[in-house]
Amino acid sequence: MALEERGCTVLQELAHEKADLFVHICKPSVNLQAYVDYPGDVFNWASHANDLSLRDGYALFQRPILGGFDDRSGVLVDGTYAEIAAEARSIAAMNADIPFLLGADCTLPTNLDSGRIRAAVTAMRG
Repeated sequence: MALEERGCTVLQELAHEKADLFVHICKPSVNLQAYVDYPGDVFNWASHANDLSLRDGYALFQRPILGGFDDRSGVLVDGTYAEIAAEARSIAAMNADIPFLLGADCTLPTNLDSGRIRAAVTAMRG
């Protein structure tokens, strides 16, 4: 099915802009293969809810990826700051040889303490 038939004309138009285009593919059990030809500079999907690791996603999309943390449960949501920092370093180390940005699968809970995000950022800086 052509991109136009799937409603991608907006993405095609945005691809001509000077800004980076981040493509977020939401929901579990998504056919990620269907998005391979989407225009975009960085790809993000629910890796914890789909059967595709970040590394395998890079192999599929052949463009930088964004992700690593589960957005609804797990260390970022339930762990200590030290556990978050350790997990951030672990995720980064596992993906060090591919174009990668540390982030979450999807939107984080609105009541998430910003210190949790800061713990991950600090771990990446230091």
